[in-house]
Amino acid sequence: MVMLRNTFNTDEHAQGEFALLPEGEYVLRCTDTEKREAASGEEMLAVEFEVVEPANRRRLNCTCFINFWHSKEQVREIAFAELGRILQAMDLPRINDTSDMHGKQVAVLITHEPSGGRTYHRFQGWGAPGDVPPPAATQAPAKKPITEPDDDLPF
Repeated sequence: MVMLRNTFNTDEHAQGEFALLPEGEYVLRCTDTEKREAASGEEMLAVEFEVVEPANRRRLNCTCFINFWHSKEQVREIAFAELGRILQAMDLPRINDTSDMHGKQVAVLITHEPSGGRTYHRFQGWGAPGDVPPPAATQAPAKKPITEPDDDLPF
């Protein structure tokens, strides 16, 4: 048995919330795929990832939801295109089972997108690890080019 120092009150802690990764570029490894039910009742593919790089974010997880069982054709088309980009980044031109994705790594830019009162990860620019350039370093302001001295100066 473990005694808590204080009483844990579930009303004081959000249920079902998840921590967002900071926006930025990541290398992720696919750890699991499963069919889940959305709040709308429609099924979707959940692709689970763990962070590989940057090293200080390892062991953090995120999920990409792909709605290719959605009732709207346009949403399904977008979902198939998204899955295609992920598979291309994983160098998997064809799969019959999503378990083929497990263990594969991808590079991606993660941003945040608010929707329905919550904020979600938005995955952009899928690529093979090494294809995505590292974040741009802060650049010093541009300096005026050095020119030859002007002999007409009085000093």
